[in-house]
Amino acid sequence: MADSVEASADNLRSLTLTHRRSPQFSVVVSFTILAAFVACAIFGPLLPLPDPYAQRLIDSLQGPSTEHWLGTDQLGRDILARIVAGSRYSLIIGLGAIGVGAALGVPSGMLAGFRGGWLDALVTRVVDVFLAFPGIILALVIVAILGPGLFGLVLAVGLRSFPVFARVARAETLSLREREFVQGATALGSSAERILARHVFPNLASAVTVIASLQMATAILIGATLTFLGVGLSPEVPEWGAMMNAARPYMLRAPHLIVIPGLALMVVMLALNLVGDWLRDRSDPFSAPT
Repeated sequence: MADSVEASADNLRSLTLTHRRSPQFSVVVSFTILAAFVACAIFGPLLPLPDPYAQRLIDSLQGPSTEHWLGTDQLGRDILARIVAGSRYSLIIGLGAIGVGAALGVPSGMLAGFRGGWLDALVTRVVDVFLAFPGIILALVIVAILGPGLFGLVLAVGLRSFPVFARVARAETLSLREREFVQGATALGSSAERILARHVFPNLASAVTVIASLQMATAILIGATLTFLGVGLSPEVPEWGAMMNAARPYMLRAPHLIVIPGLALMVVMLALNLVGDWLRDRSDPFSAPT
């Protein structure tokens, strides 16, 4: 009886490991979409596409054709070229925002969880203040203070994601500081900085990676929302939210102007969320196969 129970447990473990090692089809497609997204953002200027800023009013509001695969906008600019150029802004906003959020949130959360006391109370209150404001309202206020521009937009979206990284890092550190290897390093006289750098951070890096992938999707969405509202970037910049904002007067006459950048935004966000869920399942030792 005991042998059969042990054999069943081994089979379950092997099935779980097999499930985690073989990504689902949706995850493979998501990685492919994200690879194409990053490739367009990095190598977009090298592609044989028209100038995304070049205006040709005689070709305005054209539908998809062999010359313009996704059609043209109200100023005769090639939509495909602008979608490719807009991927660069979305990637900068996403990576920049999670970089700002992680750079501020992870160290402060680790210190708060490891030190405790007044430092923990201070960081917790600051995080609560940030969480008291809706994310989009907080980003709007920061952009209004810093003024328009890509730097202010990235900083505004990054500060919105700071509380998420801080709370995750604090929770993981509170758990890790009770582990034997951390207490052993403390007993041997290691400094707090050394313990956090060599023992705590490597063990919470996977959780931070999962949060970063999910927060990147939110950062891209908020960045597009701000530009759709007309703040952050200039209207002529080929950013997906700005493209949808400029297409509003032509929704009935040329719906592809707003549908195409909206689909690009939706597909990238869906791919990031699916990859984030897959990373979360792989990092959780108790997650069941789905």
